[in-house]
Amino acid sequence: MRHKWLWRFLRRRDFKRFEATLEALRDRDIPFDEVTYNFAMYGILLHPRQVDELSREVLQDMEEDGRFHPALLRLQRGFLDSFFELKEVDAAPNRKNLLKACHGSTGQ
Repeated sequence: MRHKWLWRFLRRRDFKRFEATLEALRDRDIPFDEVTYNFAMYGILLHPRQVDELSREVLQDMEEDGRFHPALLRLQRGFLDSFFELKEVDAAPNRKNLLKACHGSTGQ
């Protein structure tokens, strides 16, 4: 159920509720699964007032969690590396394409 709301808040650009939902999960000590981590990473990239580099910290947390397959971690690292390479040359994906990538990577 939490994934449904995270997705809705991202689509609507309701970052206040999106962040509140993630914070509520942390406060309740609910461990993040791969979908929640993906939403957190994409949420940072989509938020206009967030520092994109924070998405690398979310990936680092995911790696330190130790519950995820190395192929999934490589996939996410590759995506973030590509995103930042494109951003360096002012060719980062637009919001609509990032939402499509998020939707595809989370299976929503």
